[in-house]
Amino acid sequence: MPQSSHIPALRNTYQIKIQLQDIKPPIWRRLQVDSRITLDALHVAIQSSMGWLDTHLHQFVDQEGNLFRPQYTQDDFAFVPDDPGVDESVVLLSDILREEQDWFNYEYDFGDDWKHKITLEKVLPYQSEQLPVICIRGKRACPPEDSGGSPGYMHLSEILAEPEKDPEEYEDIQEWLGEHFDPEQFDLDEVNLELKALFESADFNNSSAFEKVLQQLSGKSSEPVLSSERQFETDDDIEKIISSLNDTLGIISDMSDLLDEAYAAFEKITKISQDKQVIELARNMLKRLEQ
Repeated sequence: MPQSSHIPALRNTYQIKIQLQDIKPPIWRRLQVDSRITLDALHVAIQSSMGWLDTHLHQFVDQEGNLFRPQYTQDDFAFVPDDPGVDESVVLLSDILREEQDWFNYEYDFGDDWKHKITLEKVLPYQSEQLPVICIRGKRACPPEDSGGSPGYMHLSEILAEPEKDPEEYEDIQEWLGEHFDPEQFDLDEVNLELKALFESADFNNSSAFEKVLQQLSGKSSEPVLSSERQFETDDDIEKIISSLNDTLGIISDMSDLLDEAYAAFEKITKISQDKQVIELARNMLKRLEQ
């Protein structure tokens, strides 16, 4: 079935750009991610691709100021926020980013206050054979942890670039870094090796539960379909379930066709009707269909 130009697919591949704010020259990463990745998984992707160590608190903030966080308790960093926000583990990336150029923020380390702008650059067809997260490009090294946020890091960069301006501070910085730090360093292969190690695991697989069941029933997976408490006794049982699932897929396909037709009809009404109330009603229905 051809996809509607208006109603988005249930799953896409998003190309997103993650850029640290208030840093020059810019530090950024370009990722391709499953649009239905959860925000807690996106947090892992950001930490890994940027080069952070995940030793501080974080949160996501949308353009309306809504907060999306882990649900911290008194046992987590002795931190209980006044506004706990929405649990990031139940929010999908596609719930926040819907159209190209949509954006929201990721904030890490509330002391240093590292702000990252996440922009949806492209909505691509879903790549089922691709890992849920891959990095396709990036620029410059991640700042060292606890380096004072963007002002502190900009100062550190200036001293590293021109050590003769303050040799004593240069020595202190070199001793603190512990090893050679190259602000221009970025290793794409190394980043993707780490992302692969994280996202090829079962916790971050790129197949929905429904897809996994279909694979298991058709014999393409060695994992058990159900726990040992309930196993299918005959091949007939399996065939019946597969047939039922196929019927369900057919119904979903028919519903999608009807949604496309409904969208086209309401869109036409907004163009030809002279009644303001009718136009407003049609527009409201279009918004609901888009959601």
